[in-house]
Amino acid sequence: MWSALLVVALVGVWIWRRIRRARFLRALRKKLGRNKPRHPIVLVHGLFGFDAVGTVEYFRGVRDNLERAGLRVYRVRLPMSASTRERAAVLARAVEAIGEKVNIIAHSMGGLDARYAIKELDLGDRVASLVTVGTPHFGTPIAGLAASTVKRLGVSMLAKRLGITLDALDDLTVEQAREFNRLVTDDGRVFYASVVTSAPASKMSPVLMATYALLRKSGPNDGLVPTDSMRWGEVILELEGDHYAQVGWAPGIDAPKLYLDIARELAWRGC
Repeated sequence: MWSALLVVALVGVWIWRRIRRARFLRALRKKLGRNKPRHPIVLVHGLFGFDAVGTVEYFRGVRDNLERAGLRVYRVRLPMSASTRERAAVLARAVEAIGEKVNIIAHSMGGLDARYAIKELDLGDRVASLVTVGTPHFGTPIAGLAASTVKRLGVSMLAKRLGITLDALDDLTVEQAREFNRLVTDDGRVFYASVVTSAPASKMSPVLMATYALLRKSGPNDGLVPTDSMRWGEVILELEGDHYAQVGWAPGIDAPKLYLDIARELAWRGC
């Protein structure tokens, strides 16, 4: 009987110590998470995006919130609908101009641009981390549909006459993503992570309802990108919200808080 009680007591002590240790680690992580990342943050927009137009910013409310927390933040403007190769070249020049190592947080297509710049344009020594948000790493059927429609209607030819390229649509297709991932591998010096989201129809932006319906057979999605396509590196957050909510342009996600949480995660990782 006494031996049984001793075993129970020892097990109880072991469980209690585990609980105390878990609480301690959570408290320590929370405390360390308040520290700023070692390197400044570069925000990279997606397809048809921009850095800012007047007082309107692509990452709505994000930069101000990060700067209030004492972080240094840079924004870049990439060619809106050019190919990944062209957009990556502009991104690489922008990062080089900063003159120090950076953390890149990229939305949507911007994540592919950053991956290309890091590996193919020798940017790995200037980038501590890349966190992608809603990036179609494995492509999206919506891009394939859009690309074929544009070609069928002759829109791409008209766009070229106006000096506009729509090469981005081809680069975002499932087929092209497969080739991209074969050629553009990760750089071992860079911490890769991703944020993935999905949303039910009841919480989808009205303008995304049609594309959401088209993607439903592919499983959970954010209205433009299948959720499984967003996973690259370590998944650090999974949230409920659509593609526009990821950057503060739709309800469902507190975008300023999201990017501050990412920054705190980078601080914890020593980036």
